[in-house]
Amino acid sequence: MPRARRSARRGTHQGTPYPARVNFPDAHPLAVPPRNAHTTRLAPRRFRPRRAARNPRIQAPDPELPAAMAHSLSAKKRIRQNVKRRALNRWRNRGYREAIKEYDELILHGSVEQCEEKLSALYKQLDQTAATPAMHKNTASRYKARLSARLNRKRVASSA
Repeated sequence: MPRARRSARRGTHQGTPYPARVNFPDAHPLAVPPRNAHTTRLAPRRFRPRRAARNPRIQAPDPELPAAMAHSLSAKKRIRQNVKRRALNRWRNRGYREAIKEYDELILHGSVEQCEEKLSALYKQLDQTAATPAMHKNTASRYKARLSARLNRKRVASSA
């Protein structure tokens, strides 16, 4: 049986919205199309929309749930521990980040004395967080150095 002529095979692929010459305008910016992208009949999986995007009734998976279901008892326990630990770390990180935002507001609109009081409270909070797995002690030290540098700049600006 003779092969079909090449020109007869061009055009849209049966049952799909992708033409013979596929452009990928909405592809991820870091994704590199394959070398034969201009002749590909079907778009590769990484360039096609995900199923949840095509069907609005299918919801995206919950990010709080584990990606794969654990089978062994130890794996299930590890998932429970990770959820608790993540919640505790997020609470600790949220605490000092909110305090830093308040300190930044004081740097902009408050007095030097108010900033010094807030900075001492921030030092304590950063040291407490650094004593836990949520933050490394060098990270806390770096935060403290940068926060004190902001206060020193405010002192210089207010004295001048």
